[in-house]
Amino acid sequence: MTAGDYEFFVPQVNIQAPAPRVRFYVEAMEHPGESKRQGRTVFVDREMADISNPGSKDVFTTVVNDKIKQQFLMQYEHWKRTREELVRGPGFTPLTEAPFMRPSQIEELRVLNIMTIEQLASVPDTGLDRIGHGARDLVSKAKGFLKAAEGTAAVQKLEIELAERDSKIAVLERQMAEMSKRFDQAMEAKNNGSN
Repeated sequence: MTAGDYEFFVPQVNIQAPAPRVRFYVEAMEHPGESKRQGRTVFVDREMADISNPGSKDVFTTVVNDKIKQQFLMQYEHWKRTREELVRGPGFTPLTEAPFMRPSQIEELRVLNIMTIEQLASVPDTGLDRIGHGARDLVSKAKGFLKAAEGTAAVQKLEIELAERDSKIAVLERQMAEMSKRFDQAMEAKNNGSN
C-alpha cells in the first residue's frame, strides 16, 4: 500500500447487506492523444478506486467519476484532504479490536475483504462457506460484540454528560465562593468605613 492509498469502510446500515470496501489511489496512465501530439509518452494522474464486498475476493477497479464520488462521498473527501488511510471512524471497528479473534483468523478474513467487526457481523449465510469452519460462530460473536458495544456506548455517553455537568457545577461553585468572598469584603469595608 502506498502513501496515496486509502482504505475506508462504510458504516453498516442494513445487517443483511454488507457494505462495500473502497480504496482510493492515484495511478499514472498514459494519455494517448497528448503522447501523439508531443511525440513522446505523456502520463497523467488518474484517481482510481478499488471496490470490493466483504466475503469476496473480487475487486472492481474503476476511474473515479461523479457517481463514485457521490456513493463514497465521506471517504473520498477524507482521502482528498489527507491522502491517508483512516485508522478509526464511524462504523469502523477493526477486527484487531475483537477479543474473540485470533491473528490467523484476522488475516484469513482480510483476504476475503472483511476488515471490520461490522463487516463480519453482516456476512450473509451465502458467504459463510468462503470463511470456512467456524464461520457461523465468528459471525455470531461479531453480532454479540456489536450489541454489547451499543450498551456500553450509552453508558459512556452518560458518563461523559455527568463529567461535563460536574465540571460546570465546580465552576459555578468557584464563582459563588468568589462572589461571596467579594461580598463579605465589601460588607467589611462598609462596616469599617461607618465606624
